[in-house]
Amino acid sequence: MVVELIQRYKWSLLFATILSTLSALFSIGVMVMLNGEISTLREGTDNVLRSVAIFALALVGLGAFGIFSQYILSRLSAGFTSRLRDFMVRNVLNTDYEGIERLGGHRIYATLTSDIRNLAAGFSLLPHLAYNISVVLLCLGYMAYSSWQLFSFVFVFLALAIGFAQLLMNRGMRLLKILRETDDNLFGSFKSLVEGGKELNININRKYYFYQDIVAPQVEEIKNKTVKTEFNFIIIHNWTNVILFIVMGAIVFLSQAVFTQVSVEVVTGFLLIMIYLVGPISSLMDMYSVVAAGFVAHRKINSLKLSTNGMDSDRWDNRENANVTTLKQWNCLSVRNLSYHYESEAGESYHFGIGPINMDIQQGEVIFITGGNGSGKSTFIKTLVGLYTASAGEIYLDNVKVDLSRNREWYCQHFSIIFSDFHLFDYALDRQGNPADDALINEHLRKLKLDDKVTSQNGVISSLSLSHGQKKRLALLLSYLEDASIYIFDEWAADQDPYFRKYFYHTLLPELKAQGKTVIAITHDDAYFHTADRLFKFENGKLVDRLAYEDDLAEPVEWLKST
Repeated sequence: MVVELIQRYKWSLLFATILSTLSALFSIGVMVMLNGEISTLREGTDNVLRSVAIFALALVGLGAFGIFSQYILSRLSAGFTSRLRDFMVRNVLNTDYEGIERLGGHRIYATLTSDIRNLAAGFSLLPHLAYNISVVLLCLGYMAYSSWQLFSFVFVFLALAIGFAQLLMNRGMRLLKILRETDDNLFGSFKSLVEGGKELNININRKYYFYQDIVAPQVEEIKNKTVKTEFNFIIIHNWTNVILFIVMGAIVFLSQAVFTQVSVEVVTGFLLIMIYLVGPISSLMDMYSVVAAGFVAHRKINSLKLSTNGMDSDRWDNRENANVTTLKQWNCLSVRNLSYHYESEAGESYHFGIGPINMDIQQGEVIFITGGNGSGKSTFIKTLVGLYTASAGEIYLDNVKVDLSRNREWYCQHFSIIFSDFHLFDYALDRQGNPADDALINEHLRKLKLDDKVTSQNGVISSLSLSHGQKKRLALLLSYLEDASIYIFDEWAADQDPYFRKYFYHTLLPELKAQGKTVIAITHDDAYFHTADRLFKFENGKLVDRLAYEDDLAEPVEWLKST
Protein backbone atom coordinates (compact mmCIF):
# COMPACT_ATOMS: atom_id res chain seq x y z
CA MET A 1 0.00 0.00 0.00
CA VAL A 2 2.72 2.47 0.97
CA VAL A 3 4.63 1.66 -2.23
CA GLU A 4 1.55 2.63 -4.25
CA LEU A 5 1.28 5.88 -2.30
CA ILE A 6 4.92 6.73 -2.93
CA GLN A 7 4.35 6.02 -6.61
CA ARG A 8 1.51 8.56 -6.59
CA TYR A 9 3.78 11.22 -5.06
CA LYS A 10 7.01 10.27 -6.80
CA TRP A 11 7.21 13.41 -8.96
CA SER A 12 6.40 15.75 -6.08
CA LEU A 13 8.90 13.89 -3.95
CA LEU A 14 11.54 14.10 -6.69
CA PHE A 15 10.86 17.83 -7.14
CA ALA A 16 11.18 18.51 -3.40
CA THR A 17 14.38 16.44 -3.32
CA ILE A 18 15.89 18.43 -6.22
CA LEU A 19 15.01 21.70 -4.49
CA SER A 20 16.55 20.44 -1.25
CA THR A 21 19.69 19.42 -3.13
CA LEU A 22 19.92 22.84 -4.77
CA SER A 23 19.53 24.45 -1.36
CA ALA A 24 22.37 22.24 -0.11
CA LEU A 25 24.49 23.21 -3.11
CA PHE A 26 24.01 26.90 -2.35
CA SER A 27 24.89 26.35 1.31
CA ILE A 28 28.13 24.61 0.34
CA GLY A 29 28.81 27.38 -2.15
CA VAL A 30 28.51 29.93 0.65
CA MET A 31 30.94 27.91 2.80
CA VAL A 32 33.44 27.57 -0.05
CA MET A 33 33.20 31.30 -0.77
CA LEU A 34 33.79 32.17 2.89
CA ASN A 35 36.74 29.80 2.97
CA GLY A 36 38.18 31.49 -0.12
CA GLU A 37 37.72 34.91 1.45
CA ILE A 38 39.49 33.75 4.61
CA SER A 39 42.55 32.76 2.54
CA THR A 40 42.80 36.36 1.15
CA LEU A 41 42.48 38.16 4.48
CA ARG A 42 46.22 38.77 4.79
CA GLU A 43 46.64 39.88 1.18
CA GLY A 44 43.48 41.93 0.87
CA THR A 45 41.39 42.35 -2.29
CA ASP A 46 40.15 45.13 -4.49
CA ASN A 47 36.90 43.30 -5.29
CA VAL A 48 35.19 43.46 -1.90
CA LEU A 49 31.95 44.83 -3.31
CA ARG A 50 31.90 42.15 -6.00
CA SER A 51 32.45 39.44 -3.38
CA VAL A 52 29.73 40.88 -1.15
CA ALA A 53 27.33 40.97 -4.10
CA ILE A 54 28.05 37.33 -4.97
CA PHE A 55 27.71 36.39 -1.31
CA ALA A 56 24.35 38.17 -1.10
CA LEU A 57 23.08 36.42 -4.24
CA ALA A 58 24.19 33.08 -2.84
CA LEU A 59 22.27 33.80 0.36
CA VAL A 60 19.18 34.75 -1.63
CA GLY A 61 19.41 31.47 -3.56
CA LEU A 62 19.96 29.54 -0.35
CA GLY A 63 16.94 31.15 1.30
CA ALA A 64 14.67 30.94 -1.76
CA PHE A 65 15.35 27.29 -2.51
CA GLY A 66 15.17 26.45 1.20
CA ILE A 67 11.79 28.15 1.68
CA PHE A 68 10.33 26.75 -1.55
CA SER A 69 11.53 23.23 -0.82
CA GLN A 70 10.13 23.38 2.73
CA TYR A 71 6.78 24.60 1.41
CA ILE A 72 6.62 21.81 -1.14
CA LEU A 73 7.65 19.43 1.62
CA SER A 74 4.88 20.57 3.97
CA ARG A 75 2.26 20.15 1.23
CA LEU A 76 3.72 16.79 0.32
CA SER A 77 3.70 15.59 3.93
CA ALA A 78 0.14 16.79 4.58
CA GLY A 79 -1.09 15.25 1.33
CA PHE A 80 0.64 11.95 2.02
CA THR A 81 -0.75 11.76 5.55
CA SER A 82 -4.26 12.62 4.36
CA ARG A 83 -4.16 10.08 1.54
CA LEU A 84 -2.68 7.42 3.83
CA ARG A 85 -5.47 7.87 6.36
CA ASP A 86 -8.04 7.86 3.58
CA PHE A 87 -6.67 4.65 2.09
CA MET A 88 -6.48 2.98 5.48
CA VAL A 89 -10.13 3.79 6.19
CA ARG A 90 -11.14 2.50 2.75
CA ASN A 91 -9.17 -0.69 3.22
CA VAL A 92 -10.72 -1.31 6.63
CA LEU A 93 -14.18 -0.73 5.13
CA ASN A 94 -13.36 -3.18 2.34
CA THR A 95 -12.09 -5.86 4.69
CA ASP A 96 -14.80 -8.34 5.62
CA TYR A 97 -16.11 -8.37 9.19
CA GLU A 98 -14.64 -11.78 9.85
CA GLY A 99 -11.14 -10.48 9.09
CA ILE A 100 -11.65 -7.38 11.25
CA GLU A 101 -12.88 -9.51 14.13
CA ARG A 102 -9.92 -11.85 13.79
CA LEU A 103 -7.43 -8.98 13.87
CA GLY A 104 -9.02 -7.24 16.82
CA GLY A 105 -10.31 -3.69 16.85
CA HIS A 106 -7.55 -2.48 19.15
CA ARG A 107 -4.85 -3.47 16.65
CA ILE A 108 -6.60 -1.60 13.84
CA TYR A 109 -7.11 1.44 16.06
CA ALA A 110 -3.41 1.40 16.98
CA THR A 111 -2.54 1.32 13.27
CA LEU A 112 -4.95 4.14 12.41
CA THR A 113 -3.32 6.33 15.06
CA SER A 114 0.32 5.63 15.89
CA ASP A 115 1.36 3.70 12.76
CA ILE A 116 -0.04 6.27 10.34
CA ARG A 117 1.53 9.08 12.35
CA ASN A 118 4.94 7.38 12.42
CA LEU A 119 4.83 6.44 8.75
CA ALA A 120 3.82 9.96 7.72
CA ALA A 121 6.59 11.43 9.88
CA GLY A 122 9.16 9.14 8.26
CA PHE A 123 7.92 9.94 4.77
CA SER A 124 8.00 13.70 5.38
CA LEU A 125 11.70 13.44 6.27
CA LEU A 126 12.73 12.02 2.91
CA PRO A 127 13.50 15.43 1.33
CA HIS A 128 15.28 16.41 4.56
CA LEU A 129 17.35 13.26 4.20
CA ALA A 130 18.11 14.20 0.62
CA TYR A 131 19.22 17.67 1.72
CA ASN A 132 21.51 16.46 4.50
CA ILE A 133 22.96 13.62 2.45
CA SER A 134 23.64 16.08 -0.37
CA VAL A 135 25.38 18.43 2.05
CA VAL A 136 27.56 15.61 3.40
CA LEU A 137 28.50 14.35 -0.08
CA LEU A 138 29.24 17.83 -1.40
CA CYS A 139 31.36 18.61 1.66
CA LEU A 140 33.29 15.37 1.27
CA GLY A 141 33.78 16.15 -2.42
CA TYR A 142 35.13 19.59 -1.62
CA MET A 143 37.45 18.13 1.04
CA ALA A 144 38.75 15.55 -1.43
CA TYR A 145 39.40 18.33 -3.93
CA SER A 146 41.23 20.44 -1.35
CA SER A 147 43.56 17.71 0.02
CA TRP A 148 43.36 14.03 -0.79
CA GLN A 149 45.71 13.22 2.11
CA LEU A 150 43.51 14.76 4.79
CA PHE A 151 40.39 13.48 3.04
CA SER A 152 41.69 9.89 3.05
CA PHE A 153 42.24 10.09 6.79
CA VAL A 154 38.84 11.67 7.41
CA PHE A 155 37.06 9.17 5.16
CA VAL A 156 38.59 6.08 6.79
CA PHE A 157 37.92 7.41 10.28
CA LEU A 158 34.31 8.30 9.48
CA ALA A 159 33.74 4.93 7.78
CA LEU A 160 34.82 3.09 10.95
CA ALA A 161 32.69 5.35 13.13
CA ILE A 162 29.65 4.88 10.87
CA GLY A 163 30.17 1.10 10.97
CA PHE A 164 29.91 1.13 14.75
CA ALA A 165 26.92 3.48 14.58
CA GLN A 166 25.22 1.06 12.18
CA LEU A 167 25.37 -1.68 14.82
CA LEU A 168 23.59 0.67 17.22
CA MET A 169 21.05 1.54 14.52
CA ASN A 170 20.27 -2.13 13.91
CA ARG A 171 19.76 -2.59 17.64
CA GLY A 172 17.51 0.48 17.66
CA MET A 173 15.37 -1.00 14.88
CA ARG A 174 14.88 -4.20 16.89
CA LEU A 175 13.95 -2.18 19.98
CA LEU A 176 11.41 -0.18 17.96
CA LYS A 177 9.74 -3.40 16.74
CA ILE A 178 9.46 -4.70 20.30
CA LEU A 179 8.09 -1.37 21.50
CA ARG A 180 5.47 -1.33 18.74
CA GLU A 181 4.25 -4.82 19.63
CA THR A 182 3.78 -3.69 23.23
CA ASP A 183 1.56 -0.85 22.02
CA ASP A 184 -1.01 -3.39 20.77
CA ASN A 185 -1.39 -4.81 24.27
CA LEU A 186 -1.88 -1.36 25.77
CA PHE A 187 -4.51 -0.41 23.17
CA GLY A 188 -6.30 -3.66 24.01
CA SER A 189 -6.40 -2.60 27.67
CA PHE A 190 -7.65 0.86 26.70
CA LYS A 191 -10.46 -0.84 24.79
CA SER A 192 -11.36 -2.85 27.88
CA LEU A 193 -11.19 0.30 30.00
CA VAL A 194 -13.89 1.97 27.90
CA GLU A 195 -16.09 -0.98 26.94
CA GLY A 196 -15.87 -2.67 30.35
CA GLY A 197 -16.73 0.44 32.33
CA LYS A 198 -19.84 -1.10 33.91
CA GLU A 199 -18.07 -4.23 35.07
CA LEU A 200 -15.06 -2.31 36.38
CA ASN A 201 -17.22 0.09 38.37
CA ILE A 202 -19.44 -2.58 39.89
CA ASN A 203 -16.57 -4.79 41.06
CA ILE A 204 -13.84 -3.01 43.01
CA ASN A 205 -11.64 -6.12 43.02
CA ARG A 206 -11.76 -6.29 39.25
CA LYS A 207 -11.10 -2.56 39.03
CA TYR A 208 -7.97 -2.73 41.16
CA TYR A 209 -6.75 -5.92 39.51
CA PHE A 210 -7.25 -4.34 36.08
CA TYR A 211 -5.22 -1.31 37.10
CA GLN A 212 -2.49 -2.88 39.24
CA ASP A 213 -1.96 -6.15 37.38
CA ILE A 214 -2.88 -5.29 33.80
CA VAL A 215 -2.62 -1.62 32.85
CA ALA A 216 0.05 -0.34 35.24
CA PRO A 217 2.57 -3.10 34.29
CA GLN A 218 1.91 -2.42 30.59
CA VAL A 219 2.43 1.31 31.05
CA GLU A 220 5.62 0.65 33.04
CA GLU A 221 6.85 -1.81 30.42
CA ILE A 222 6.30 0.70 27.61
CA LYS A 223 8.05 3.39 29.66
CA ASN A 224 11.09 1.18 30.22
CA LYS A 225 11.23 0.08 26.59
CA THR A 226 10.80 3.66 25.39
CA VAL A 227 13.67 4.86 27.59
CA LYS A 228 15.83 1.95 26.42
CA THR A 229 15.05 2.68 22.77
CA GLU A 230 15.62 6.41 23.05
CA PHE A 231 18.82 5.88 25.02
CA ASN A 232 20.13 3.80 22.13
CA PHE A 233 19.58 6.72 19.74
CA ILE A 234 20.99 9.18 22.28
CA ILE A 235 24.21 7.15 22.22
CA ILE A 236 24.22 7.32 18.41
CA HIS A 237 23.73 11.10 18.45
CA ASN A 238 26.47 11.79 20.98
CA TRP A 239 28.80 9.22 19.44
CA THR A 240 28.49 11.10 16.16
CA ASN A 241 29.31 14.45 17.77
CA VAL A 242 32.31 13.02 19.61
CA ILE A 243 33.66 11.42 16.43
CA LEU A 244 33.31 14.65 14.45
CA PHE A 245 35.25 16.62 17.06
CA ILE A 246 37.87 13.86 17.26
CA VAL A 247 38.32 14.17 13.51
CA MET A 248 38.66 17.95 13.78
CA GLY A 249 41.23 17.58 16.55
CA ALA A 250 43.12 14.96 14.57
CA ILE A 251 43.22 17.29 11.53
CA VAL A 252 44.77 20.05 13.61
CA PHE A 253 47.35 17.88 15.34
CA LEU A 254 48.24 15.64 12.39
CA SER A 255 48.67 18.64 10.11
CA GLN A 256 51.51 19.70 12.42
CA ALA A 257 53.18 16.28 12.71
CA VAL A 258 52.26 14.20 9.63
CA PHE A 259 50.63 16.33 6.94
CA THR A 260 53.12 19.17 7.16
CA GLN A 261 52.92 19.80 3.43
CA VAL A 262 49.25 20.80 3.72
CA SER A 263 48.85 24.58 3.91
CA VAL A 264 47.24 26.37 6.83
CA GLU A 265 44.53 27.67 4.52
CA VAL A 266 43.54 24.10 3.53
CA VAL A 267 43.52 22.97 7.17
CA THR A 268 41.36 25.96 8.07
CA GLY A 269 38.99 25.09 5.24
CA PHE A 270 38.78 21.50 6.46
CA LEU A 271 37.95 22.65 9.97
CA LEU A 272 35.31 25.05 8.67
CA ILE A 273 33.68 22.30 6.62
CA MET A 274 33.86 19.84 9.53
CA ILE A 275 32.20 22.36 11.86
CA TYR A 276 29.50 22.85 9.27
CA LEU A 277 29.08 19.07 8.90
CA VAL A 278 28.23 18.66 12.58
CA GLY A 279 24.69 19.91 11.89
CA PRO A 280 23.80 17.73 8.84
CA ILE A 281 25.38 14.56 10.23
CA SER A 282 23.71 15.02 13.62
CA SER A 283 20.42 15.60 11.82
CA LEU A 284 20.88 12.39 9.84
CA MET A 285 21.45 10.46 13.05
CA ASP A 286 18.39 12.04 14.67
CA MET A 287 16.26 11.34 11.61
CA TYR A 288 17.16 7.69 11.67
CA SER A 289 14.93 6.94 14.67
CA VAL A 290 11.97 8.62 12.94
CA VAL A 291 12.59 6.86 9.63
CA ALA A 292 13.11 3.54 11.45
CA ALA A 293 9.80 4.00 13.26
CA GLY A 294 8.23 4.64 9.86
CA PHE A 295 9.61 1.35 8.50
CA VAL A 296 8.31 -0.51 11.57
CA ALA A 297 4.89 1.11 11.04
CA HIS A 298 4.97 0.14 7.36
CA ARG A 299 5.61 -3.50 8.23
CA LYS A 300 2.91 -3.41 10.88
CA ILE A 301 0.36 -2.04 8.44
CA ASN A 302 1.25 -4.71 5.87
CA SER A 303 1.04 -7.44 8.52
CA LEU A 304 -2.67 -6.66 9.01
CA LYS A 305 -3.32 -7.84 5.44
CA LEU A 306 -6.29 -5.55 4.98
CA SER A 307 -8.15 -5.56 1.70
CA THR A 308 -6.38 -3.40 -0.89
CA ASN A 309 -9.58 -2.82 -2.86
CA GLY A 310 -9.78 0.51 -1.05
CA MET A 311 -6.94 1.80 -3.24
CA ASP A 312 -9.44 2.14 -6.08
CA SER A 313 -10.56 5.75 -5.60
CA ASP A 314 -13.30 5.56 -8.25
CA ARG A 315 -15.09 2.94 -6.20
CA TRP A 316 -15.54 5.32 -3.27
CA ASP A 317 -15.63 8.74 -4.89
CA ASN A 318 -18.83 7.95 -6.76
CA ARG A 319 -21.85 7.65 -4.43
CA GLU A 320 -23.76 5.77 -7.13
CA ASN A 321 -21.51 2.74 -6.58
CA ALA A 322 -23.25 2.22 -3.23
CA ASN A 323 -26.72 2.05 -4.78
CA VAL A 324 -27.00 -1.72 -4.99
CA THR A 325 -30.25 -2.93 -6.52
CA THR A 326 -31.76 -5.49 -4.16
CA LEU A 327 -34.76 -7.76 -4.56
CA LYS A 328 -37.89 -6.12 -3.19
CA GLN A 329 -39.91 -9.23 -3.86
CA TRP A 330 -38.59 -12.73 -3.28
CA ASN A 331 -40.12 -15.99 -2.19
CA CYS A 332 -37.65 -17.99 -0.17
CA LEU A 333 -34.30 -17.61 1.58
CA SER A 334 -32.85 -21.10 2.01
CA VAL A 335 -29.82 -22.50 3.78
CA ARG A 336 -28.61 -25.98 2.96
CA ASN A 337 -26.22 -27.90 5.21
CA LEU A 338 -24.83 -24.58 6.45
CA SER A 339 -21.86 -24.88 8.80
CA TYR A 340 -19.36 -22.50 10.31
CA HIS A 341 -16.37 -23.28 12.53
CA TYR A 342 -14.17 -20.74 14.27
CA GLU A 343 -10.46 -21.00 13.63
CA SER A 344 -8.62 -22.68 16.48
CA GLU A 345 -5.44 -21.26 17.96
CA ALA A 346 -2.20 -23.21 17.82
CA GLY A 347 -2.35 -26.09 20.26
CA GLU A 348 -6.08 -25.65 20.91
CA SER A 349 -7.99 -28.91 20.68
CA TYR A 350 -11.53 -27.48 20.74
CA HIS A 351 -13.16 -24.84 18.61
CA PHE A 352 -16.84 -24.01 18.46
CA GLY A 353 -18.94 -24.33 15.35
CA ILE A 354 -22.50 -24.53 14.13
CA GLY A 355 -24.31 -26.78 11.71
CA PRO A 356 -25.14 -28.41 9.51
CA ILE A 357 -28.31 -26.33 9.42
CA ASN A 358 -31.18 -26.51 6.95
CA MET A 359 -33.82 -23.80 6.94
CA ASP A 360 -36.31 -22.13 4.60
CA ILE A 361 -37.47 -18.59 5.33
CA GLN A 362 -40.40 -17.14 3.41
CA GLN A 363 -40.83 -13.45 2.66
CA GLY A 364 -43.21 -11.84 5.14
CA GLU A 365 -42.59 -14.36 7.89
CA VAL A 366 -41.88 -13.48 11.52
CA ILE A 367 -39.40 -15.98 12.89
CA PHE A 368 -38.07 -16.25 16.42
CA ILE A 369 -34.81 -17.94 17.33
CA THR A 370 -34.20 -19.04 20.90
CA GLY A 371 -31.60 -21.02 22.81
CA GLY A 372 -29.17 -20.71 25.68
CA ASN A 373 -26.10 -18.54 25.78
CA GLY A 374 -23.39 -19.97 23.53
CA SER A 375 -25.83 -22.15 21.64
CA GLY A 376 -24.83 -20.65 18.29
CA LYS A 377 -27.70 -18.22 17.61
CA SER A 378 -25.55 -15.15 16.90
CA THR A 379 -22.98 -17.18 14.97
CA PHE A 380 -25.75 -18.53 12.78
CA ILE A 381 -27.10 -15.02 12.14
CA LYS A 382 -23.64 -13.69 11.23
CA THR A 383 -23.21 -16.60 8.81
CA LEU A 384 -26.70 -16.19 7.40
CA VAL A 385 -26.24 -12.49 6.59
CA GLY A 386 -22.76 -12.94 5.11
CA LEU A 387 -20.61 -11.45 7.88
CA TYR A 388 -19.03 -14.88 8.26
CA THR A 389 -18.14 -17.05 5.27
CA ALA A 390 -19.64 -20.48 5.78
CA SER A 391 -17.22 -23.37 6.24
CA ALA A 392 -19.62 -25.59 4.31
CA GLY A 393 -23.10 -25.46 2.81
CA GLU A 394 -24.92 -22.98 0.63
CA ILE A 395 -27.31 -20.06 0.88
CA TYR A 396 -29.96 -19.53 -1.80
CA LEU A 397 -32.14 -16.49 -2.41
CA ASP A 398 -34.99 -17.55 -4.69
CA ASN A 399 -32.99 -20.60 -5.83
CA VAL A 400 -30.03 -18.41 -6.80
CA LYS A 401 -26.88 -19.45 -4.95
CA VAL A 402 -25.28 -16.63 -2.98
CA ASP A 403 -21.56 -16.30 -3.76
CA LEU A 404 -20.07 -14.06 -1.07
CA SER A 405 -16.80 -13.73 -2.95
CA ARG A 406 -18.62 -11.99 -5.80
CA ASN A 407 -21.84 -10.44 -4.47
CA ARG A 408 -21.44 -10.08 -0.72
CA GLU A 409 -22.50 -6.42 -0.71
CA TRP A 410 -25.55 -7.11 -2.87
CA TYR A 411 -26.65 -9.92 -0.58
CA CYS A 412 -25.94 -8.07 2.70
CA GLN A 413 -27.95 -5.09 1.49
CA HIS A 414 -31.14 -7.15 1.90
CA PHE A 415 -30.69 -7.07 5.68
CA SER A 416 -31.02 -4.49 8.42
CA ILE A 417 -29.69 -5.75 11.76
CA ILE A 418 -29.53 -4.64 15.38
CA PHE A 419 -26.99 -6.81 17.18
CA SER A 420 -26.99 -7.26 20.93
CA ASP A 421 -23.64 -5.39 20.99
CA PHE A 422 -24.81 -2.81 18.46
CA HIS A 423 -23.02 0.43 17.60
CA LEU A 424 -25.20 3.51 17.38
CA PHE A 425 -24.43 6.03 14.61
CA ASP A 426 -25.53 9.63 14.91
CA TYR A 427 -27.13 9.87 11.48
CA ALA A 428 -30.15 8.25 9.83
CA LEU A 429 -30.10 6.99 6.24
CA ASP A 430 -32.92 5.94 3.95
CA ARG A 431 -32.98 2.99 1.56
CA GLN A 432 -30.85 4.84 -1.03
CA GLY A 433 -28.19 5.77 1.52
CA ASN A 434 -29.21 9.43 1.68
CA PRO A 435 -30.02 11.36 4.89
CA ALA A 436 -33.53 10.37 5.94
CA ASP A 437 -36.40 12.86 5.98
CA ASP A 438 -36.44 14.84 9.23
CA ALA A 439 -40.26 14.86 9.42
CA LEU A 440 -40.33 11.07 9.21
CA ILE A 441 -37.57 10.76 11.79
CA ASN A 442 -39.36 13.07 14.22
CA GLU A 443 -42.61 11.17 13.75
CA HIS A 444 -40.95 7.92 14.80
CA LEU A 445 -39.12 9.66 17.64
CA ARG A 446 -42.54 10.58 19.05
CA LYS A 447 -43.75 6.99 18.74
CA LEU A 448 -40.67 5.76 20.59
CA LYS A 449 -40.98 8.58 23.17
CA LEU A 450 -37.58 9.98 22.30
CA ASP A 451 -38.71 13.34 20.93
CA ASP A 452 -37.91 15.07 24.22
CA LYS A 453 -34.35 13.67 24.11
CA VAL A 454 -33.40 13.73 20.46
CA THR A 455 -34.04 15.84 17.39
CA SER A 456 -32.93 15.51 13.78
CA GLN A 457 -31.57 18.04 11.33
CA ASN A 458 -30.66 16.90 7.82
CA GLY A 459 -30.69 13.34 9.09
CA VAL A 460 -28.15 14.03 11.84
CA ILE A 461 -29.17 12.96 15.33
CA SER A 462 -28.69 15.73 17.88
CA SER A 463 -27.53 13.59 20.80
CA LEU A 464 -26.59 10.04 21.74
CA SER A 465 -26.51 10.76 25.48
CA LEU A 466 -29.24 8.23 26.24
CA SER A 467 -29.82 5.26 28.48
CA HIS A 468 -29.10 1.83 27.05
CA GLY A 469 -32.79 1.12 26.49
CA GLN A 470 -33.26 4.49 24.77
CA LYS A 471 -30.23 3.84 22.57
CA LYS A 472 -31.81 0.55 21.52
CA ARG A 473 -35.01 2.35 20.59
CA LEU A 474 -33.02 4.87 18.57
CA ALA A 475 -31.18 1.97 16.87
CA LEU A 476 -34.59 0.50 16.07
CA LEU A 477 -35.57 3.78 14.41
CA LEU A 478 -32.38 3.91 12.32
CA SER A 479 -32.90 0.30 11.26
CA TYR A 480 -36.55 0.87 10.38
CA LEU A 481 -35.70 3.80 8.10
CA GLU A 482 -33.32 1.63 6.05
CA ASP A 483 -36.41 -0.09 4.60
CA ALA A 484 -34.67 -3.44 4.08
CA SER A 485 -36.56 -6.56 3.10
CA ILE A 486 -35.25 -8.61 6.05
CA TYR A 487 -34.96 -7.28 9.60
CA ILE A 488 -32.94 -9.07 12.26
CA PHE A 489 -33.19 -8.11 15.93
CA ASP A 490 -30.82 -9.75 18.41
CA GLU A 491 -32.40 -9.58 21.89
CA TRP A 492 -33.78 -6.11 21.15
CA ALA A 493 -36.59 -6.29 23.74
CA ALA A 494 -34.35 -7.58 26.52
CA ASP A 495 -33.56 -4.09 27.85
CA GLN A 496 -36.98 -2.53 27.32
CA ASP A 497 -39.68 -1.77 29.85
CA PRO A 498 -43.05 -3.59 29.57
CA TYR A 499 -44.57 -0.83 27.41
CA PHE A 500 -41.93 -0.96 24.67
CA ARG A 501 -41.59 -4.73 24.91
CA LYS A 502 -45.29 -5.00 24.14
CA TYR A 503 -44.92 -2.33 21.43
CA PHE A 504 -42.19 -4.36 19.79
CA TYR A 505 -44.12 -7.64 19.67
CA HIS A 506 -47.69 -6.38 19.17
CA THR A 507 -47.18 -3.25 17.08
CA LEU A 508 -43.82 -3.15 15.30
CA LEU A 509 -43.57 -6.78 14.20
CA PRO A 510 -47.13 -6.91 12.77
CA GLU A 511 -46.48 -3.58 11.03
CA LEU A 512 -43.34 -4.94 9.37
CA LYS A 513 -45.13 -8.16 8.45
CA ALA A 514 -47.97 -6.17 6.86
CA GLN A 515 -45.38 -4.39 4.71
CA GLY A 516 -44.13 -7.75 3.45
CA LYS A 517 -40.95 -7.56 5.52
CA THR A 518 -39.30 -10.67 6.92
CA VAL A 519 -38.36 -10.48 10.59
CA ILE A 520 -35.91 -12.75 12.40
CA ALA A 521 -35.70 -12.05 16.12
CA ILE A 522 -33.44 -13.71 18.66
CA THR A 523 -35.49 -13.69 21.85
CA HIS A 524 -36.17 -15.44 25.15
CA ASP A 525 -39.53 -13.72 25.73
CA ASP A 526 -41.60 -16.90 25.86
CA ALA A 527 -44.69 -14.87 26.79
CA TYR A 528 -44.61 -13.46 23.25
CA PHE A 529 -43.62 -16.59 21.33
CA HIS A 530 -47.15 -16.80 19.95
CA THR A 531 -46.57 -13.61 17.93
CA ALA A 532 -44.15 -15.47 15.67
CA ASP A 533 -45.03 -17.61 12.67
CA ARG A 534 -42.29 -20.08 13.56
CA LEU A 535 -39.85 -20.66 16.40
CA PHE A 536 -36.38 -22.22 16.01
CA LYS A 537 -34.36 -23.49 18.94
CA PHE A 538 -30.55 -23.87 19.02
CA GLU A 539 -28.42 -26.04 21.27
CA ASN A 540 -24.68 -26.58 20.98
CA GLY A 541 -24.59 -25.08 17.49
CA LYS A 542 -27.40 -27.33 16.25
CA LEU A 543 -30.96 -26.56 15.23
CA VAL A 544 -32.81 -28.96 17.53
CA ASP A 545 -36.47 -27.89 17.43
CA ARG A 546 -38.87 -26.01 15.20
CA LEU A 547 -42.16 -24.82 16.65
CA ALA A 548 -45.01 -23.59 14.46
CA TYR A 549 -47.92 -21.33 15.55
CA GLU A 550 -51.24 -20.62 14.00
CA ASP A 551 -51.96 -16.95 13.56
CA ASP A 552 -54.81 -16.72 16.07
CA LEU A 553 -53.63 -19.16 18.76
CA ALA A 554 -51.27 -18.57 21.64
CA GLU A 555 -50.44 -22.26 21.99
CA PRO A 556 -48.19 -24.32 19.70
CA VAL A 557 -50.02 -26.63 17.34
CA GLU A 558 -47.13 -28.65 15.94
CA TRP A 559 -43.61 -29.71 16.88
CA LEU A 560 -41.28 -30.44 14.00
CA LYS A 561 -38.04 -32.17 14.94
CA SER A 562 -35.11 -31.20 12.77
CA THR A 563 -33.31 -33.90 10.91
